[in-house]
Amino acid sequence: MPKKKTIDRAREDEREGKAASTQAGEFVREEIELIRKGAHGARSTKQAIAIGLSKARRAGVKLPPPAKGAVSEETRKKAQRDLEYQPLFTTERALAECLPYYVDLFHQMKGQAHEPAVNVITASPLDG
Repeated sequence: MPKKKTIDRAREDEREGKAASTQAGEFVREEIELIRKGAHGARSTKQAIAIGLSKARRAGVKLPPPAKGAVSEETRKKAQRDLEYQPLFTTERALAECLPYYVDLFHQMKGQAHEPAVNVITASPLDG
């Protein structure tokens, strides 16, 4: 969780109309300070930058996700998700994975609909 002071500095940068990378720089700076103090186990500056950018996205800085090929696809998707809510299971995926099952089921039921479930014996009316 970023410090309130860091979030305030990033918001101030936003109000001044500075670029998203400048706003995110506040989070990266905080992360590098934490590493220098030994607050957590990240070892390289690359890790500090990645963690800082992730925190910035989660705090609402409008940073674009990394370009394709620059990082793994998983990391890119996580960065996109940090920017705004994106469901894990999309409609396209649901249609691709589930729809064929229901189409087959529909055809089976349609084929069975022509066969009567119970044979009805017609009896002649009672003569009285």
